[in-house]
Amino acid sequence: MKKLKHRSAPIVVILALAAGGAVWIGCGDDNDSDSVSDQINSVTNQAEDLKNRASDAVDNAQTRANDAIDTAKKELNEADVSDETQNKVDKATRKLDQAQDKVNEAAEQAKEQLDDSGN
Repeated sequence: MKKLKHRSAPIVVILALAAGGAVWIGCGDDNDSDSVSDQINSVTNQAEDLKNRASDAVDNAQTRANDAIDTAKKELNEADVSDETQNKVDKATRKLDQAQDKVNEAAEQAKEQLDDSGN
């Protein structure tokens, strides 16, 4: 969770700088109100685009991690091993299941943070 906050910090900084720039631009003449609205819309669109890209990256990472875990479990289960080794295979499979749960939980937390950042 801590790493996720550190990873999302640059996005928050970019959004803050962009919003600050839009406000600074708004300090001009009243004739510039259309320009300010355009700047605000542009910043809002850029923020939404960044949020969508981050969400896509989270989905991609989740899919890749789950695929890798599924492949490892499949290979473990298809291995022809002795009864003695089968216990180790079963233990490894349980650990892979736990890892997959953690991957999915981390992805959900990342998506929640992205949703919260848009509010």
